[in-house]
Amino acid sequence: MPEPAGSSSWLEELLRDVEARSAGQPDPLEKEFADEVADDLDGAEASSSSDVDKELKAAKANEAHDKNDLRQKFFRWTMWLITGALTVNAVGMFLYLISQWGRLSDTVMVGWFATTLVEVLGLGYVIANYLFDGRRAAGS
Repeated sequence: MPEPAGSSSWLEELLRDVEARSAGQPDPLEKEFADEVADDLDGAEASSSSDVDKELKAAKANEAHDKNDLRQKFFRWTMWLITGALTVNAVGMFLYLISQWGRLSDTVMVGWFATTLVEVLGLGYVIANYLFDGRRAAGS
């Protein structure tokens, strides 16, 4: 703790520290702090490497579990999305059949069924490829 303002010893000590630093000598407080930090790190590193490995394995297991849960949710949404797309297309085709009764165009019906098939297969492929991509799994 610095001495009262009337005393000059703290000022002399401060001037000595400034002169020592300007001469290129390291600050003794910085060296002590660095030594304490290094000692703490050496002790912590030696004793906790197995703990860190256990934590990393637990984190990877949690991540894999979370990814699996997410895949299941995406799969359910995909099934509902495909079912909804088929339902909307079936209703659309039914409305077309009612509105054009007697003058049905073969080209429109074939085109409609073809695009519905491509849409459903495309949705399924894109989502399955995203969820279960073998190239990403093999690379990681």
